[in-house]
Amino acid sequence: MGRSIVRRGALAAVLVLLLTAAGCGDDEEPESTTGDGEDPAPVECATDLTATYPDGTEVSLDNTAALALAPGAAYTIYAADFDVQVQDSVSGAVPAEGGNVATLAITTFNAEGEPPPVEEGATIDWTTDFGVLTFSVVLNQDTTVLGNTAGGAGTLEIVALDDEQLCLDVDYSDDEKALAGTIAAGIL
Repeated sequence: MGRSIVRRGALAAVLVLLLTAAGCGDDEEPESTTGDGEDPAPVECATDLTATYPDGTEVSLDNTAALALAPGAAYTIYAADFDVQVQDSVSGAVPAEGGNVATLAITTFNAEGEPPPVEEGATIDWTTDFGVLTFSVVLNQDTTVLGNTAGGAGTLEIVALDDEQLCLDVDYSDDEKALAGTIAAGIL
């Protein structure tokens, strides 16, 4: 039993270091339950995200931040190759000169009544349908905004989510761009 505690402690320390390096702050790692009465195991999550631009250029985006626009129901997540400074929910993250930023929004477009919740473990399909939980992807490369969704397809999985941080896996592409990998972001 002593070795198990030491191994869990070492694993937790490594995960905290990875999250801190990924911009998630010094908060404890989100946890998942095992369902058998054991202590919850930490969810491994570190940002490892690649944006692909129309010319085929691939850029690693490893600085993140997230806003809870409607806590539990709508989030905007930013990932960039520079230190993300979020102005507010309207302005979002302003790209640095020569910088690259992905804006990923999880929401229900034209929701009637209360929108469905964003829940840990959920897989969200990209769609243009109204009234269902979906996501959108916009890439900025310096001053160029890539928001066309023609040929769009993909999924997003909510790996972990609480009031302070989220972890998700995204795999999205369209005729213009692609965004794939893991995002770990502190919620502002």
